[in-house]
Amino acid sequence: MFLGLVLLMSGCWDARDVDKLAFPLCAGYDVHRGDKQGPDWVDVTTLIPNLSPEAPNKLHVQTLSERTTAYARNPRTYYDADEYLPGINRVLILGYDLARHGYTNYIDTLGRVPGISGTMLFAVAQGRAEEIIKTPAKDYQNNGFYLIILLGEAQKKSFIPTVRGFEMFVNLAPGKNPVLPVVKKDKNKIIIGGAALFRKDKLIYLCNTDETRTMMMLRGIKAKGYYPFQLQGDGKGEQKGTVFIGNRRKVKVVRQGNQYTYYINIKLHGVVVEHLNHAQTLDQECVDCIERSIANKVEGECQRFLAKMQNELKTDCIDINKYALAKWRRELTPVIDSEEFIQNARIEVKAEVALENAGESL
Repeated sequence: MFLGLVLLMSGCWDARDVDKLAFPLCAGYDVHRGDKQGPDWVDVTTLIPNLSPEAPNKLHVQTLSERTTAYARNPRTYYDADEYLPGINRVLILGYDLARHGYTNYIDTLGRVPGISGTMLFAVAQGRAEEIIKTPAKDYQNNGFYLIILLGEAQKKSFIPTVRGFEMFVNLAPGKNPVLPVVKKDKNKIIIGGAALFRKDKLIYLCNTDETRTMMMLRGIKAKGYYPFQLQGDGKGEQKGTVFIGNRRKVKVVRQGNQYTYYINIKLHGVVVEHLNHAQTLDQECVDCIERSIANKVEGECQRFLAKMQNELKTDCIDINKYALAKWRRELTPVIDSEEFIQNARIEVKAEVALENAGESL
């Protein structure tokens, strides 16, 4: 029995050498450029590390055009000796035009194949995703690793959302809409330029970094980042500086007939990392003044964002309709995503700021 087990169970009959496999590290989807194929064709760009130690090129970047994103894998079987494994892909960039057109049909395959990870990082390109993938990263092994770190760590150090694959499908449910970080090319380097707002799967607006910070506070996406302050008056001269803060929110919804009122409470907490008026001691009174100034500024920024959201975008971009849907689901499901619902809602915002461990320069 022992000899039989040794002979029959040792090793793996379908083992494959790593250097015989081709797996993308990051990929980009774009609406097809050109008129030789059909109007709904897609350009799929992949960045594939070459693991063969004898290979002169350590990176293979290629764009293929096909009818669908999944079928774009088919041409590889005719000329690529390695086996293509899309499930290991870590980053997916959606081109601007494709995102405006609607991304559901292009990423459908990602939700159907069990081997594809739901933690894949997503972003929107300010332009074509192909250009983002093909821009080299000078300080990293390749652009794929750079994008993984840039997008994966963004929410921990700035007010930029980190969005993964499973969220792309979850946020298509009634009462919800996705948001994605935006990447763009700036002087031969890829940087984050803000966030993209969607109505279901269609891109409707690109936020700059300041608007993105406000959106994340209103949406309740927890992050940490720097925020400037400036104080005037009281005969103490101008005071300005910077705080490093984190955010969280609470939402309450009240109904009176057909009128829905949302009360959003934004709580900010952090430390003073810079205070540029050395004539004024950074005592508790000064810290209280900074807290009030930041709270007032945040509330003003939120009101301006809400005015644009309700009057121009007419879409719930801050993920509050889910609270009304939780209470009155059967009645609201048919109308929760209509423009009139969010446009007619009342939204009140209050910000609270708590700064701790504020030291004093000696």
